[in-house]
Amino acid sequence: MHGDAAAQALFVLSSGEQNALYVYNTFFDDNEKLQSAWSKYTFGATESAALIHGYYIFSGRVHLIIERADGRIYLEILPIDREQITTGMPWMPLLDQRTLLTGSWSASTGLTTFTTTWDNEDDAQVVVGPAGSVPGSLLDVVGYPTATTLTVKGNVSSYACYVGRPYTMTVELSKIYPRQDAAPVLTGRLQLQDLTVLFAKTGYYKLQVTSSGSRDVKSYVFEGKVLGGGLAVNSAALDDTGSSRHKLHSRAELTKLEFINDKPLPSIITSVQWRGLFIETGRQG
Repeated sequence: MHGDAAAQALFVLSSGEQNALYVYNTFFDDNEKLQSAWSKYTFGATESAALIHGYYIFSGRVHLIIERADGRIYLEILPIDREQITTGMPWMPLLDQRTLLTGSWSASTGLTTFTTTWDNEDDAQVVVGPAGSVPGSLLDVVGYPTATTLTVKGNVSSYACYVGRPYTMTVELSKIYPRQDAAPVLTGRLQLQDLTVLFAKTGYYKLQVTSSGSRDVKSYVFEGKVLGGGLAVNSAALDDTGSSRHKLHSRAELTKLEFINDKPLPSIITSVQWRGLFIETGRQG
């Protein structure tokens, strides 16, 4: 276990799951505890894909020694607080093993090749760096010739790009209950009608709604403002704040609500608001 007092977080590495790092977060407003929650970072599907040999926290960052599937051992750094944005970038790309690289252009193939020091596992992505025409835009990868090379269309060798592997962020909301005097009211049935998501500088998120029983899983995707119908978002395209409403029509106690992001674009959910119909079944006293 290692903790960081400034971030009010405790990090735990389990001998039974050495490809994951558990995190316990608290958040206080004066003397009132507003948050007490567990989460975890998973660095590989199995320990053979990512084995954490050790880690330590200093200077507001988690420094990890990880053995990856290619057999190499890497020193990787995980910021605890929100990362500082590089000058010229609308945001920092959310990619694992993120590296700033300059590609090599081939006139005969019409492709730019990027070479990494780590195994791309055929899923690495490329995001235009601060010197590009549209910083933060996501380039289309057309191939992975080798374990350490990937290619994109066109000549993008005149400036550096961020290259890294995508990961999935999943946040499950607590069950929604009506409240009275800060206590949940459990003597009734709450039918959720819709959920309004309030966000700031968000380029993408998916709201996944799973209801118990035979109902299908529903997904609602928010992609912000895009250029050309793709995920090329420029610095002027992300509003400081915004909101999006999603219909639910499901019973609250049987519904699981998850925010999912598997893109390098940011998701900053500031709050959620719900509407529903509550039918009280009975109360004693």
